[in-house]
Amino acid sequence: MEASLELQFVEAMRCVAAIRETNRSTAIDVECCFKAITDAHPLSVFEAYLAQRYKPYRVKAPVGNLYRTNTPVSNAEFFNLDRDVIREFDGRFFSQDQVRIGFRYSDDWGEITKFFASLLWHGAI
Repeated sequence: MEASLELQFVEAMRCVAAIRETNRSTAIDVECCFKAITDAHPLSVFEAYLAQRYKPYRVKAPVGNLYRTNTPVSNAEFFNLDRDVIREFDGRFFSQDQVRIGFRYSDDWGEITKFFASLLWHGAI
């Protein structure tokens, strides 16, 4: 299963690079590129795969409208793949690009409840 996940991850990162090639936005939802992975593997397996390779960050993250009072928060873990890492997958990424792959968790951190992935650009405008 590890080899299959590895190949799917490479393809997902190439898909993200293809989106970057045509879309210069500073923040892009790229969950669609990881659909083959999330359809074929439990989120816990995908999270463990990432945790073996990249540094995880665990946070309490706001859910929904940040400007609303009493915005709920949830447990989240994410992995930031910086330019050096992502450019190994595909040269179409910009030098200030970062891919953030993350998971929302239940209140007790016991279960993954949601997956998210974004392509972020941290360059000056």
